[in-house]
Amino acid sequence: MSVRRRRWWLLSALTSNPLVRSVDRVEGWIAAFVLAAVIGAVPVSVDFAQMVQTSEAKAIQTAAATRHAVDAVALGPSVARSQGTATTYWAHLRWFDKSVTQERTVKVVNPMKSGDRTQIWVDDSGQLKSAPRNQADAKAGGIGAGFMLWFVIAAVAAGEIGRAHV
Repeated sequence: MSVRRRRWWLLSALTSNPLVRSVDRVEGWIAAFVLAAVIGAVPVSVDFAQMVQTSEAKAIQTAAATRHAVDAVALGPSVARSQGTATTYWAHLRWFDKSVTQERTVKVVNPMKSGDRTQIWVDDSGQLKSAPRNQADAKAGGIGAGFMLWFVIAAVAAGEIGRAHV
C-alpha cells in the first residue's frame, strides 16, 4: 500500500525540477498572485469601510440637523392595509409645529385609536420625513461595504484560479 504524496502545485512555480510542466508553473504563479491579491485586499477593504462610514456619518449628521420630532394625535382609528403577508397601518394625524397645525394620513408602526399619541419627524419646512439614522447605521454600512468589496475581490480571484486550473 503506497501513500500518495500531496501535490503542492502552488510551489511548483518556484521549483527548478525539469519534470514540472510549464503549465503547472504558470498555474502556480497565478495561484500565488491571486492569494497575494486576496490578502492585499484586506487593508484596502478596511480603508474603504472607514471611508464609507465617514461619508455615511456626515450624511446622517446633515439629515439630523434639518429634522425634528413632533407629537401627533390620531383623529380616528388607524386603517390596516394588507399586501400579501405584510400589514401596514395608516392613521389620520394632527400635529402642531412652528405655529402651524397640520393634518395628514400617515403610515404608523402600530394600530392606533382616536386620541392616541405618536411621534413623527418633520423637516424645517414642515414636510414629513423618516426618523434620522444613527451612528450605528453608519458603522454597519461601512462594515457591509468593506466586506462586500473584499468578497467581490475574493470571488473574482476564485474565478481566476478556477479558470486557470481548467
